Amino acid sequence: MNILIGTSPFCCRDKTVSLLQQAGITPSTTLDLVDEQTLSQATVLLANHSVAAAIVLYAPLDMALEHAIAQSVPVEQALVSWQQNTSQLVRFYKQHRTGVLLASLADVFAAPQAFVNACANRWPSLTLDDNEPVSSEVKPAPFYQLLAYALQIHVPALQTLSQQLTALTQPLTYHHPAPTSLPVDVGELVSHYQHAVSAQKQLPALMEQLYTLQQECEQGKQKLDEQQQENQLLLEQLFSVQEELDSRLQEHEKQRTYQQQQQTLTQQLEKKQQAHVKEKQELQNQNARLQEQWNSLQQEYEQEKQRQDELRQENQLLLEQLFAVQEELESHYLASRQQDSQQQPGSSSSDDQHTHNANVPLLKRQLQKWTTKKALRRKLADLHNSPLFDPKWYLAQYPDIATNVKFRKNPALHYLKFGGFEGRNPSPHFNSAAYLALNPDVQAEGFNPLLHYLRFGQAENRHTGQS
Repeated sequence: MNILIGTSPFCCRDKTVSLLQQAGITPSTTLDLVDEQTLSQATVLLANHSVAAAIVLYAPLDMALEHAIAQSVPVEQALVSWQQNTSQLVRFYKQHRTGVLLASLADVFAAPQAFVNACANRWPSLTLDDNEPVSSEVKPAPFYQLLAYALQIHVPALQTLSQQLTALTQPLTYHHPAPTSLPVDVGELVSHYQHAVSAQKQLPALMEQLYTLQQECEQGKQKLDEQQQENQLLLEQLFSVQEELDSRLQEHEKQRTYQQQQQTLTQQLEKKQQAHVKEKQELQNQNARLQEQWNSLQQEYEQEKQRQDELRQENQLLLEQLFAVQEELESHYLASRQQDSQQQPGSSSSDDQHTHNANVPLLKRQLQKWTTKKALRRKLADLHNSPLFDPKWYLAQYPDIATNVKFRKNPALHYLKFGGFEGRNPSPHFNSAAYLALNPDVQAEGFNPLLHYLRFGQAENRHTGQS
């Protein structure tokens, strides 16, 4: 059975829960019912049947005052809090009479077995242990009992609220004293009175000791004043000497300051000179690096310019050779045609045209073949001239090529036609497969990876693929 344990302010909740657990009452939920919010939370738990019942324990006024003062809570604040919370508990109990058992914390500690029996009678389905809980009566000190009694006499609202709370409380076998009687034991009051009388008898002796101590204090104060006057005179003399010393020290300090300033300026000048020399050296180094870069770029420019000139000359030579071949073929064709006309005067012009048309594709094929060989030689030359192609390493790395009669003499030709596309590397410094994977446009165009890198990729800052 799910049980909610709720405690009011100024209750020893941990000690209360421990006592209930000894009797086999283990709460599923514990709440400090200190304000409307926690009371509303308890209402919700009861309404949605999250808990089947609630046990609400409150601290009587005398117990609440003792606990509050022990926590350094002012009496006025404790009274307001107790009165407000008690009113809230009364309203809460009236709203949930059937599901709530209201009990005084003092009664529970004084007669725990009676409280357990009351819970069992209230909720027969509640499972309890056979062990009888140990009673531990928590009785406030006589002072707080008298204080609570006096407050209830002088504040009728407190007395009415206490009576109303007592009327709603679950009665236990523990006997409550009549409201009109003093809530303390007369023997305890006599004991407190005897202590007070004893303290009063000791008061004259203590006052005499206090007077003696005050006289000694006055004498000590007088001696202290005399010593302070003497010290004041010594201080004035000391100040006079100090002023003279300060005057001399100021002169000395000025001289020292001038020397320090001169030394500081000298050090700053040396640092600036060193920084100037260092900056000058850095500028010279930077100028040298820039000059080297300029020379390198100029050399690359000259090489590229020379290459372009060679390409233009080569193209011009190809055109001239093409024109010469074309003229020679035309001359040869005209001579052949004239010879055929002389030998066969009856032949038709359509035969001549057919012969001419047959010779033209042959010329184109020869020219294309020559151009292809020329381009292949240039590609092979680019590979041979690159440090990224190592023919010895290539043959050692791929034994099948080294044993091939055709390609072992020219490994660059194998790499150009097949190796680059098969993922073979031209050297340890270039990864063909990685380059194609990093550059899908090269693979889509069917370009050899190393040749593309040498002609375009290097200028475009493409990665060689080698980590």
